[in-house]
Amino acid sequence: MNKHLLLAPLLESYFRRRLTKQRNATSATLASYRDALRMLILFAAANLGKKPAALALEDLDRDLVLALLDELEERRNNSVATPD
Repeated sequence: MNKHLLLAPLLESYFRRRLTKQRNATSATLASYRDALRMLILFAAANLGKKPAALALEDLDRDLVLALLDELEERRNNSVATPD
């Protein structure tokens, strides 16, 4: 058995089973999750030199997520401020 859990099947299962069937998430929620995860996956693939489908769960570590957040602040001017 492969000890590396590939990310693609886990995400597909999460969207199909957990969000849509168990949580009855709205289409807006699904789109928001999809867009955020897409940014993370593309960033991880580019930084790790892997194809998105080859990413494993252990590839998404703390340092990678923090690097993405830094990138979003710099490139997209995102911030942690909550709108009034």
